[in-house]
Amino acid sequence: MSDSVIGHSQPIFNIRQVVNLTYLANTQLSVNTQFKHVLHNDPMICSDFHLFHGVTNEIYFFIRDSARLPMQSGNFTLNLRFDDDGLLQSPMPLWSAEKGIYLMGLSPDIVEQLPLGPQRWSVSYLRGDGSMVLLWTEHDSPYGVVYVHESPVPEPMPTMVVWEQFSPLLTGQYYSSALRGAGQNSFTNEQTMIFNMSGFTGTVRIDGSLNGQPDSAAEAPDWSEVESFDYRDFTGEDSSTVSGNYVWLRAMVKPKSGTFNYLKVHQYVL
Repeated sequence: MSDSVIGHSQPIFNIRQVVNLTYLANTQLSVNTQFKHVLHNDPMICSDFHLFHGVTNEIYFFIRDSARLPMQSGNFTLNLRFDDDGLLQSPMPLWSAEKGIYLMGLSPDIVEQLPLGPQRWSVSYLRGDGSMVLLWTEHDSPYGVVYVHESPVPEPMPTMVVWEQFSPLLTGQYYSSALRGAGQNSFTNEQTMIFNMSGFTGTVRIDGSLNGQPDSAAEAPDWSEVESFDYRDFTGEDSSTVSGNYVWLRAMVKPKSGTFNYLKVHQYVL
């Protein structure tokens, strides 16, 4: 489907969360041998996924055997452990036999029971002989991690550097690490730098870079000065809005006295 914002045509897609799992047996082998080495490891990609409070969550599980063939049928259950004794178990009905895809759907009421943050999960498989085994979710474990979030609305990007993270030079200047600029976000061309200081006297300079991987050296040509400010015994927050699609921003601080506490960057969508 598609939607639009003023001045731009913007396609919006229903992005599926896909988890790859491995059943550690070759289903083409005979019944007498196919379960012999079920717990032998089969390297694969990480299978972490995310759940969100307030919305229906649908996760598609691609399940293969050790020969990478789709598991076209099976009784699979997701086991999600939270807190010390909390356990959520959900069946995973078949969604596509041809591709070995199983769909787990969780309603908002069910997800609301889950505490925020990382939780552990596994998938169990009930075999035809009545025994149960675990599928491999990681390259070395049958246990994966699911991250539970408070809201489908994204949290602000971490765009803060505290004073202890600045790098000092012999010249008395201190440089922050590179922070994401507006050039890394669609339809954005403004960013506001916020400085917090206590009795600060000195200079704060903002540098910007259009290079995707700029050299971090102080005098590197990848960086250019955007603007500079002088302070005298300043306490509190000050800010400056920078226009331009800079890929990266950084600050140079040259203190004479007082304390520079932190730097933050906020971005605006126009």
